[in-house]
Amino acid sequence: NAGISDKQMAITRCSDEWWRQIIAVNQDSVFYMSRAALVYMEKQGEGSIVNISSIGGVFANAGIAYSAAKADVVAMTKNVAIQFAGKGIRCNAVCPGPTITPLLSSDEIATFDQEFMKTCNEHICRSVPKAEAVDQANAILYFASDLSKAVTGQALVVDYGCNL
Repeated sequence: NAGISDKQMAITRCSDEWWRQIIAVNQDSVFYMSRAALVYMEKQGEGSIVNISSIGGVFANAGIAYSAAKADVVAMTKNVAIQFAGKGIRCNAVCPGPTITPLLSSDEIATFDQEFMKTCNEHICRSVPKAEAVDQANAILYFASDLSKAVTGQALVVDYGCNL
């Protein structure tokens, strides 16, 4: 689980350098880790990869680079699931919504692109609570455990329904 915020960066203010940094951390890291893990999982004939995407990857309600990277995590999850479903290897993704972490601290939010953040926030329900880290951990545990042994290629949004 590697990820950094793109500070709600709008496409018109996203530099090439910023784009590459966000994609490298939020997208490329999932590719490289999955590829490396699959070598061992395939040898043992079983395994479960649980990727971390975001509601930004499902609903595109974040900055341009973050939304693109996290959408690709969902696509990679489904692609790996298709490739390895017959080999005893599952791949799923958890897509956290607003979660109480340092990423959502007042100091951190102050560094975000405020104009674009206001636009994005128009598409997020504010009347539901924010999830806690343990809520995300429980979703990850479900996918990692045998409780989900028949589940692969799924993206589970954990956001108290803030995007319904």
